[in-house]
Amino acid sequence: MSSATTFGISGRFERPLTLSPAAALQALATAAGLASSIVVLGWTPAAALPGIFAAADVAWAPAADTAINRARCSVKLVEMLAAGLPLVADDVGEASTYVTPGVNGLLISPAADALTAQALCQLLTDRPLARSLGLAAARRVAGSFLWDTLIERLLRAEIRDQRSEIGYVEGG
Repeated sequence: MSSATTFGISGRFERPLTLSPAAALQALATAAGLASSIVVLGWTPAAALPGIFAAADVAWAPAADTAINRARCSVKLVEMLAAGLPLVADDVGEASTYVTPGVNGLLISPAADALTAQALCQLLTDRPLARSLGLAAARRVAGSFLWDTLIERLLRAEIRDQRSEIGYVEGG
């Protein structure tokens, strides 16, 4: 990882009565003399995300291990995978539905900061691995989770169901 690496942070970072994660990261970067390496974008409109993703070398999808996060799918995770970004994600909720470790991304235990940093550094320095994970991520989303793919599967299942109800035999 080069000293010219810039970390862009997009998203809403609000935690009442506590220092936000973005502010804490900026404070750490300032203390380490790396303040110019952190760019906090804040909340980003969906229309701006493709440009941000195109400028990124890797993506990180942190998720606190909370009851809410355990019960939901992270749209940001799917969007980053669809964009073909090599991804490090916290293994919370439905993350493992979308990310197969070492195949189309890397899953890390939540709050394992040292492992997260190690995984991000690995993707920033091992470009062939990063490219491979990113390409596999885009293929996985395109082949399994895009609306066109899901609608086609649903229609095929409905046609099979209808045919079996009327006793239709293919080629018969």
